[in-house]
Amino acid sequence: MAAQPLVRLSYDNPVQVNLFEAARACDSVEVILIVTTDKCCENQDWHWGYRESERLGRHDPYSSSKACSELITSAYRNSFLASSKIKVATARAGSVIGGGDWA
Repeated sequence: MAAQPLVRLSYDNPVQVNLFEAARACDSVEVILIVTTDKCCENQDWHWGYRESERLGRHDPYSSSKACSELITSAYRNSFLASSKIKVATARAGSVIGGGDWA
């Protein structure tokens, strides 16, 4: 990801978001699913799961990058892809897929 100094520039030149731009240019793409993690939500130190309405952000680069992914997906869903046939969704998974992950 890269920052741009003005919002208008992101509409005129969104090349930094290559996945979404590639999908926009490909007529066969119907769905984009971005999978991040529950670590994109601000840590509340509680024992239950986080909800979609929870505040994004934590204090480490990994979690921040996942929050950024949620934000850029939302931006594309609500701007460039709002009137397209492409459906966009995000899913947040914990470390529950596959074996051998003891983290």
